[in-house]
Amino acid sequence: DTGIDGEHPDFDCGEPWTGEKLIWSAKWSGVAWVDAPNCNSDTSSGHGTHVGGTIAGNGDASAGRRLGTAKGAQIVALGTGDGASIFAAEQGLEWTYENSRPGLNDFNIRVVSNSWGTNGDYNPSNVIAQLTNRLTYDNAVAVIFAASNSGGSGAESDDDLRTNVYANTPSAISVAALTHDGGAI
Repeated sequence: DTGIDGEHPDFDCGEPWTGEKLIWSAKWSGVAWVDAPNCNSDTSSGHGTHVGGTIAGNGDASAGRRLGTAKGAQIVALGTGDGASIFAAEQGLEWTYENSRPGLNDFNIRVVSNSWGTNGDYNPSNVIAQLTNRLTYDNAVAVIFAASNSGGSGAESDDDLRTNVYANTPSAISVAALTHDGGAI
């Protein structure tokens, strides 16, 4: 995603590899992953910080009222884009694959969250679909994709409802959100 702002109170950022909550935050340089200054790999929209907080925020910003769903989890944040542009998704999943291999999983990576996607037709030969399968079957990592970050409202009359192509990968777990009353996406 867009990374995580390690200076947000819900993430205990430490020097690379030593944080209690955010154990590493990196940004794609176009060539390699580099340590994010001040642990801030989310330099644009805040979307990755929001998603990271929903997953594993420690609740410090809300005096404990808004904890992440996996409040005990630690996070490796890879900033793969800025705003609506994800330009290093493949590199992020490749890094995750290499660093989650059995016997080489120093970060204890068990889940990868992807709140980004694209429209179009599902292609099982696509590199993202292939990396999703390899992460799942080779490394036993659960790969989560947003069901759709672009699409309609979910109303019956809505002919613009689209599912994220990568969320259709059979080995992926697709996650969506509903309105509080459950009446719409």
